Amino acid sequence: MALDEMLSFQLYSLRNYGDLRAQLALLRAVGFRHVETIMPHYDDPAATLALLQEHGITASSGHYSLDAISNRLDWVAATAKALGLTQIAMPAVPPDQRQADADAWRALGRALGDCARLLSDQGITLMYHNHDWDLRTLDDGTVPLDLVLGEGEAGGLGWQADLAWVVRAGADPVAWMTRYADRLLSVHVKDLAPQGENLDQDGWTDVGAGILGWRELWPVSRRLGAVWMVVEHDNPQDFDGFCRRSFAYLETIGA
Repeated sequence: MALDEMLSFQLYSLRNYGDLRAQLALLRAVGFRHVETIMPHYDDPAATLALLQEHGITASSGHYSLDAISNRLDWVAATAKALGLTQIAMPAVPPDQRQADADAWRALGRALGDCARLLSDQGITLMYHNHDWDLRTLDDGTVPLDLVLGEGEAGGLGWQADLAWVVRAGADPVAWMTRYADRLLSVHVKDLAPQGENLDQDGWTDVGAGILGWRELWPVSRRLGAVWMVVEHDNPQDFDGFCRRSFAYLETIGA
């Protein structure tokens, strides 16, 4: 499969780079043909779709807030279908819920599983996207990511694995992907700078310039089920450089 058939770009990375038109123009010039959308793009999905079509880009997937999924599921489904999305992810729980106990994480998994079941009837798959706080061990010895995916399994809740956050948590990304290979649908492709570097970028760096072994992680991710490989950087300072250098690196490993 060609690289451009599996590679996407998380638009959160360019949230501080002009408007959507400028973002898409940059990505198209670099070589990206697919993007992962975020909440502002759903305010006017017709306008978003028009801009995507203008630049010859399609939306591979989208991130929707927990509030939207929990309280406006019909709106989530309608806007997703308007953009042609068949995969969406809940990207993060609010800050005040990240220190929750095991029962709360189980309840979250059940609730997301229920939403996943309803969305699946409309041809949309719901995924959970992890961070490092999902991988901390709770007082009872359980791990939030296990609880969410375990409780959500009955409803068909999938997993979008952010491997750089897995590594940042001190966990083994291959072991986690292997454990949930039947749920793995998408992978966020980003990189961590060596300890103490790129502090102005919260420790993130260009894909291929950090400590994650993407030459090994890429084929494993694909083999274990990831349909989309989604480039991301949580806080880039050189937007053009990040996009170009990451794309150039992935061209050497992603086909």
